[in-house]
Amino acid sequence: MSRRHVSRQARLRARGVTLVEAMVALLIMSFGMLALVGLQANLRRSADVAKQRSEATKLAQVNMEGSRAFAALETASAPVGVTAFDALAAASVNSAGRTDSNATFALTRRVLAIDNPPMSAVDLSLEWLDRAGESQVVRLATFIAKVDPGLSGSLMIPPPDGISSRRPQGRNPAIPVIATDTGTGKSVFKPDPSGTVAWVFNNITGEIANICTGLLAATPVADIDISACGLAKGYLLSGYVRYSLASPPDPDLPSSGALSFGLDLTVDVAAEYLLTPTYQCFSRLPTATVGSYYCVVYPRSSTGDATSRPLNTWGGRLELSGISLSSYKVCRYSADYDGNGSISNGEHPASYTKVGGALTRQNFLVIRAIDSCPAGHAASPSTGVFTNTATVLHQPLP
Repeated sequence: MSRRHVSRQARLRARGVTLVEAMVALLIMSFGMLALVGLQANLRRSADVAKQRSEATKLAQVNMEGSRAFAALETASAPVGVTAFDALAAASVNSAGRTDSNATFALTRRVLAIDNPPMSAVDLSLEWLDRAGESQVVRLATFIAKVDPGLSGSLMIPPPDGISSRRPQGRNPAIPVIATDTGTGKSVFKPDPSGTVAWVFNNITGEIANICTGLLAATPVADIDISACGLAKGYLLSGYVRYSLASPPDPDLPSSGALSFGLDLTVDVAAEYLLTPTYQCFSRLPTATVGSYYCVVYPRSSTGDATSRPLNTWGGRLELSGISLSSYKVCRYSADYDGNGSISNGEHPASYTKVGGALTRQNFLVIRAIDSCPAGHAASPSTGVFTNTATVLHQPLP
């Protein structure tokens, strides 16, 4: 056989192999194209279902908010065209749709009435068929309280004192908790339960608006006629005096033996405030570890330099008197609680300036003269510590 003939046969065999390879590649590519077409169809269906689910959710939310938008409690007393709460009690089935949607949604609302507390449990479901003919559903559930919608209008009215949070007993938090509310917007408090003086607080501002004097020592607060009390404008200054005569002193859990002194207070009002009268203080008899005090300080009401000494303010220093400073030291609980870099009036400074309202929780710690005022600790809610017990020396003057 000639060399030319062999070469021609080899070329023919090579051409056959190339054709088989091309057919195999075409077959593989066909399967890939089919898979790609199926993937694209699934992607289109998933995108379509996501769009329909979003539309169904919006429709359910609109219907749910419509259920909340009742303007009366009972249908019988509701004006014509006004939705009432009791109209929610019937289940309903209807069609809901959107003009830009390719699906029709069947909405079902089920309402269960609850008597105690009065409310309705509302369950909404929207069903539809996707492009593959499979059923899809979106459900929302909530509780709607039977509350007079007229009460919601009160949320738009700010409280007269600007305090939006709930206040103790519905009055200014500066008013002592044990003060008696008269039901006339004022509360009466006797700083000395067996004394002859009573203070009348304005429940909104917390200011002392009247001073009652000349009372019988045994007169209960409920029997005091506040209409006969003199007008006044005073600010409360109050707090506790704790005792820790152990060594070292403990600002968290003070403990003490018998005390050899009473509890008196002096408010050294700065002369430039021109206050007449200046203040009046009362103390509650201390126990072995703590006593309390209540003072009324009258703010400046005369004209003058309103920039450095504004009207209706006072300034000065509060000190414990009747204590031998050779035997004891007076520390004050004080720190930069709000972290603004300064000690404000509410944080118990050494001296007060431009006080324009009540000051409460101005607390002291009495220790032995040979000890130092304890550093205490800062508040740390994350570790379960919710009080700041840091103290600094107050008397004698550092």
